[in-house]
Amino acid sequence: MRPHLKVSVIPLVLFFIFTLLTAVATSAASPIRYGKISWCFAPYYPNYEPVYIAFEVELAYAYTGQSVGDTVTETLHYDGGATTPVVLTVTEVQPAQGWVRAVGNVRPLVSMPHTYAWLDTCCRDGDLNNRSGENFTVSSLVNIWAEWSCSPETGVPPIVWLAGGLGDTFQIPIPYRRGTDSAEPLCSLTGDGLNPDGMTIDPDRCVITWTPTTGDPSKLWTAQVEVGDSFGSVPYTSTGLDFLLGLDDAKPTCLLQSVDPGPPTHLEVFIQDSRSGVASVQVLESANTSVNIPSFLPGTTGELTVVGTKIDQSRSARLRLRVTDLAGNATECDPILTEETRETGAPQTSTHTGIPPEEHVVTVYNGDPGLQSLDIDVNGRKFKMNGLRTGEERTLDVAAAMPAAGMSTITLTTRSKPGGSAVVMIWDGISQ
Repeated sequence: MRPHLKVSVIPLVLFFIFTLLTAVATSAASPIRYGKISWCFAPYYPNYEPVYIAFEVELAYAYTGQSVGDTVTETLHYDGGATTPVVLTVTEVQPAQGWVRAVGNVRPLVSMPHTYAWLDTCCRDGDLNNRSGENFTVSSLVNIWAEWSCSPETGVPPIVWLAGGLGDTFQIPIPYRRGTDSAEPLCSLTGDGLNPDGMTIDPDRCVITWTPTTGDPSKLWTAQVEVGDSFGSVPYTSTGLDFLLGLDDAKPTCLLQSVDPGPPTHLEVFIQDSRSGVASVQVLESANTSVNIPSFLPGTTGELTVVGTKIDQSRSARLRLRVTDLAGNATECDPILTEETRETGAPQTSTHTGIPPEEHVVTVYNGDPGLQSLDIDVNGRKFKMNGLRTGEERTLDVAAAMPAAGMSTITLTTRSKPGGSAVVMIWDGISQ
């Protein structure tokens, strides 16, 4: 509840200053990362005159702490010189990806048969490979004779991440749905020199082909497309679409962070993607393991820790993860955890199959009491760890016995006095 203010000169002056500062703060927009203007014919009943066009303006701003429901006002230009304010409301917040999406609608009277509606507002991101810090402009071709029609429906994310680097060639399809049933698509790159070098577009399929050869791969590029309906080669209506492109040629990191022999035995896996950000963490296999994946926003570049805990300590455990970033790069990691014990009678053995060549390291976390020795059979080739001490951690690389392609089989045989045990991990040997 707002506190009661006494009516006096000083509080009124302070209230006026506060209101002015608040108005300035809420009307100032952060750098723009994406924009689109679309529209639909909005006839006035009963005789369809005068003609109104229902415009929708969609922008993505750099995230600076905005929340869903916040508003910002932009100016829409149309009819060759008329203007109207558009209040955009934040509908989506993606702090992990660094942007928020805001949408606004306005329905002005349009008099010219063919007109462009456009935005010309400040400003683009100030750290781009092209058009850095420039005014943000995007337009849409309106045809008021296109009764019951709309502009084409299209869109991409505010930042399109591509898996690759300079010199690679990318295909970037622009989603397209016709606004006029009988029309055909006619897509074009907007303006001379506004798009990155090495970029072309198939006008009929709305597919961009781009081979970036210059620029800083750590920065983003901005691209603009006019997606139109046409009859033959003549544009009829269009939607302007402006968005960012980013290159990411690095797979996400998925490394062993720590192992606690327990009981219960559990391991921590370190996950991070510092470029486009982690999009998903999938559990491909979870044998005798409970898995805890922390919640995160897609596109997060922060550190994540996945914890796997053995359920039955007397059986082997396996955890296989696939980490994918927003560009589509993927990394798999799948350590095998087993607890080897020496009981009475003949030495115990355990066999593990389907082991990829990347998982070529065997690490023993000896218990108390622990094992005295461990025999390791890799595809028929024998290895041995002798003289293991209580509580010792020892690692052996068995890559020499594993084919470069295909899967391997590893058999472990314990040798010790009855009662000894150790946790054994088969993994890639790479840790944080």
